[in-house]
Amino acid sequence: MKKILLTLLFGIFGFTTIYASFPVTKNITTEAITINESDPEPLSKSEKVLWFFGGLLLSWIAVIIAIISQISSKKKGQIKYALFGFGTLIIIYISFFYLILEGIDIGDIFMFA
Repeated sequence: MKKILLTLLFGIFGFTTIYASFPVTKNITTEAITINESDPEPLSKSEKVLWFFGGLLLSWIAVIIAIISQISSKKKGQIKYALFGFGTLIIIYISFFYLILEGIDIGDIFMFA
């Protein structure tokens, strides 16, 4: 009766009790399976520049191509440099729109225009 009362009391107030009535004497050995994956190759300097200008010229299309390329290859960093190029393009667009909205003629900014 005392165990039932305590179980109901703990169950109502959200306490949990665990009864272990069996002895644990068996030694269980587990074998860990490890997969040795080598680190991805870093990009060379020319590949970094290529992905940057790809992001700059192709915008979001280059980012999608970089995602697909990075998933299929063992190189790391293609998405990052494509995003840097795309971010630079966005900053250029924002600055040109700001200059146009302020009424500054873009031809006045460039020396040979």
